[in-house]
Amino acid sequence: MTFAERIQRLQRLLNLTQVQLAEIFGVSVVTMHNWHAGKVIPKHDCQQTLLRLEASNLAALSPHISADTVRAFREGRAR
Repeated sequence: MTFAERIQRLQRLLNLTQVQLAEIFGVSVVTMHNWHAGKVIPKHDCQQTLLRLEASNLAALSPHISADTVRAFREGRAR
């Protein structure tokens, strides 16, 4: 899955606009638009922000994952 697909999926899940996502990531709306279009891959710190947002919404993003696995992931335990 590309970064663009991941950011679009997260946007839908959280029901946010590109403007709101740009605020969360601390980037311009133009940059967010370029991420959505797959024209630009973000810097490392923005990729880390996406990972944190995905991790905090893991159950919603992957409903087939068991609650025990989600809990173990959040606690940093191997499963």
